[in-house]
Amino acid sequence: MVRKTPKKLLKKFQNEVNNTIYDFSDCSICGICCKDETLTMKEPDINRISRKLAIDKKSFLNQYTHYNIETEETVMNMPCPLLKDNRCTIYDIRPEICRNFPVFILEEGIVIINNIEECAKATHFFESFLDFCSKRYQDHYKNLIKNNHFPKSDSSVKNAVLPIKLIAAFIIWLNKD
Repeated sequence: MVRKTPKKLLKKFQNEVNNTIYDFSDCSICGICCKDETLTMKEPDINRISRKLAIDKKSFLNQYTHYNIETEETVMNMPCPLLKDNRCTIYDIRPEICRNFPVFILEEGIVIINNIEECAKATHFFESFLDFCSKRYQDHYKNLIKNNHFPKSDSSVKNAVLPIKLIAAFIIWLNKD
């Protein structure tokens, strides 16, 4: 049985990761996540954004989102209609999925890094993480390469699934000053 980490602790760690990864690249360079990703909208996101836009919730849903029958989720229309010149017009109140992208912390103690081959922020974060592991956790590094089939000389890794303990050690190492 997989032991779940308390949600409050995960949220705190997710925020720490988000704050750390912020400096890895300027998101306004490409905005690819706002053009090609599936941005799932949660109820608090919908309420917050519709208030900010000064429109009622129903109008927001009709104008900016659609309902995905397969996943039973409300998703933002793509490209994101709130993206202007590769900049988010609601950055301070952007949806949770946008705040967390490209690194997501799951309850099972797993970290997923998305769009490594496309997102400069994810690429730099992942490459720095692998470099960190190769120097400080060589056995883990070898296991990561072997078990996750990361190419050794090719940067075409799309997503990485990693143990939270290694990411936590990496974040601590990055923030040691």
